[in-house]
Amino acid sequence: MAKEDFIKTRIIGIIGNTLYIDGLYAGDHFHDSTISDWVKSDLIDRGVREFGSYTELDAYHSEVFYNEMMGS
Repeated sequence: MAKEDFIKTRIIGIIGNTLYIDGLYAGDHFHDSTISDWVKSDLIDRGVREFGSYTELDAYHSEVFYNEMMGS
């Protein structure tokens, strides 16, 4: 059986029924996918944050990225 490689990325958050994940390569920004209410509920139960706007989500992502780069 052939070895499979999986792309690993980070879930940034949810706005409405849209799931946003981190970019997949350098210079890439968010990717999004429409999710059902059931999937949304499950992800929130697992700790994924829900945001009220794209501006909030982007600010959160920028803060997390900055802290990672600074070693915090």
